[in-house]
Amino acid sequence: MYVLVVVEKNIKNVVVEITKEIVQSWTKAKPSISIILNQEDNNYVRVKDFFTEEVKIVKATAEENEFYVGGLMLSIILPAGNTMMFFVSGMDLPSERTDKMSVKIMNLYKESGMEAMEFVDNQYKELENVLWEDVLELRQEL
Repeated sequence: MYVLVVVEKNIKNVVVEITKEIVQSWTKAKPSISIILNQEDNNYVRVKDFFTEEVKIVKATAEENEFYVGGLMLSIILPAGNTMMFFVSGMDLPSERTDKMSVKIMNLYKESGMEAMEFVDNQYKELENVLWEDVLELRQEL
């Protein structure tokens, strides 16, 4: 996975031990599909995992300041000390697309025969493609 490559390439440059521990913990990060529950102050976003329903509060970057509440997000969530953050940025879709995309994702998941987390991890690129197709379809409708 891309996160592992970035960490392995740059870990030697990290000198503060706590920072090094946080960065090393990123190698265990997995992609996730989440539903955006709400946006909180200071660029925090509350998301619920699509499969496990685990709720997480994630710090978004300054550039990411608008999210589609009720929409789906494909992202990699990294631990960052006492908080969590998105690796690069997530791909989110408007809430009116959630039901349609949920059906597509569940069909792909069932066809895969994999466990949920294994599916998201192994099919991340395919899921990105499915979401991009929907983004393009949405743009054509506008």
